[in-house]
Amino acid sequence: MRDTNRKSVKVLAAVTVSDSVIFFYGMPSYLRERGMTVAIASSRGPELDQIIAKEDPIIFPIEMAREPSPFRDLASLARVMATLVRFRPDIVNAGTPKAGLIYILAAWLFRVKYRVYHLRGLRHESLTGFAETLQIRIEKLVGRLATHIICETESLRDISLEQGLYAKEKCHVLGPGSSGVELENYDPATFPADVQAKMREDLGIPGDARVIGFVGRLVPRKGVDELVAAWTSGLSRQYPDARLLLVGPMEDAQPLASETRAAMAQDPRIILTGKVDNVAQHLSVMDVFTLPAHWEGFGNVVVEAASMGLPVVTTTGTGTRDAAKDGYNAILIPPKDVAALTTAIATYVDDPDLRAQHGANGIEWSKRFERQEILRHLAEFYQGLG
Repeated sequence: MRDTNRKSVKVLAAVTVSDSVIFFYGMPSYLRERGMTVAIASSRGPELDQIIAKEDPIIFPIEMAREPSPFRDLASLARVMATLVRFRPDIVNAGTPKAGLIYILAAWLFRVKYRVYHLRGLRHESLTGFAETLQIRIEKLVGRLATHIICETESLRDISLEQGLYAKEKCHVLGPGSSGVELENYDPATFPADVQAKMREDLGIPGDARVIGFVGRLVPRKGVDELVAAWTSGLSRQYPDARLLLVGPMEDAQPLASETRAAMAQDPRIILTGKVDNVAQHLSVMDVFTLPAHWEGFGNVVVEAASMGLPVVTTTGTGTRDAAKDGYNAILIPPKDVAALTTAIATYVDDPDLRAQHGANGIEWSKRFERQEILRHLAEFYQGLG
C-alpha cells in the first residue's frame, strides 16, 4: 500500500441497502484516525442518515434493488461507475450479494487496484434450482474479479472453499470473524428493573411472564417458520404464562409459510413489534433468546443478546455456529429441526440456574467481537495490501 504520509488511502465501502450500513458504524472514524479517507455507498435510509450524523464520512447515496431487477441494476451500475470516476478509490470494499456484484464488476472495469469482496453470507444456501445455480455462478464471477475476499466467519470461508467458489489464497477472516458489535449499546446494567417493567407494559407482557425472544427480519431463512411451529406445537401449551416476542419486520419478497402467518395473527401470546430502533431494550425483557437461522454471514444479534446476559439457542448453520459457544453460553441445534428447537428452549425455560450461568458466560464471550477490536484487524488488513 502506498505511503499514507504522501497521499491518504481512499476506501469506498459499499452495501446494497441502508439496513446494512450498520456494518460500517465506527469504521469511518477509526480509519480516518489512521490516515485513510472513507466513503460510504448505499441506498438511502435511516442507517445511512445515522452514520452521516455521527461520523460525517463522504457519502454516495446510490439506489440499488435488493432483489434481481435488470433495468434497475444496469442503472445502478452506471451510477457506481460514475462514482468511481469521481472518487477514484484505492480500495473498493463491497459486501451483500447485489452490491458485491455491481461494485466489484465496476471496480474491475476501472482497474481499481484493490477490489475487496466482503462475504457476509451465501444467499444460495436458501435457494434451489435455477436461482441457486445462477447465484453460485455470480459468486464465482465476483470471486474471480475480486483481488481479496474477506469472509465474515471461519465457517463461511470453509463452505466457500468446499464449494469451490473462490481461490483459497484470496480468502481472509478478520480476527475471530464478524464485522464487530458495538457492545456499549448492549449493556444490561443500562436497563434496570423499572425500565424493563415499562417495556413489558408497553408490549402487553405481564411482569411474571417468561419471554422467548427473537430479533431479525421475519423471513424463512431466519428460522421463523420453525420457531412459530415450536411454539404452537408444544411451547405455548407447556408454558401457559410464556410469551413469544418477535422483533423485526416482515418482507413481502420472502414470505413466511401461510400457517406461520395464521398463527401469528390468531395467537395473542405471539407479540409482533415490527422494526424497532431500541433493540437492546427489547432484549432486556427476554428470558431466552433464539435465532434458529438456516444460515447467516455472522449472527450479530446472537452476540448482542449474549452481551445483554441472555442464554442463546441458535443453530449449527453457517455463520450462526461462529457467534455462540455450545454448552458455554448457548445450545446449538441443527437448522430446521423443530423438535430440537423446542427441547433446547424448554431446557432453558425449565432451568433458571442454567439460564443465569449461560447468560453470565455470554457477557464474557461477546467481548471477543467488540467493534473496535474488529476494526483494528480491518485497518491492519488494509495496511497490509500490496
